[in-house]
Amino acid sequence: MKGVDFIAELQRKLAIPDFVISSAKVAYENAVTKKLDTKHNIYALSSAAVYMFAKRSGVNITLTQLSQYGPATKEEIMNAHEELRKFF
Repeated sequence: MKGVDFIAELQRKLAIPDFVISSAKVAYENAVTKKLDTKHNIYALSSAAVYMFAKRSGVNITLTQLSQYGPATKEEIMNAHEELRKFF
């Protein structure tokens, strides 16, 4: 699954703690189950999941950092984040 692999790649590049990544992977997989991947770019959805759980956990990750490592813009990530917040 590309999205889960991308989340792992973000972890390596940004040194994100495991507990954030594990929550983000579960959220991403649930989002795919709910067909959100047809509405949003998988990279934006993956980044949004990481962003959401990083913020909830107090880990400092910015949208700029996330958008530098994938083909999703800050706006795409925020749109996906807003959608994820409805479910999680």
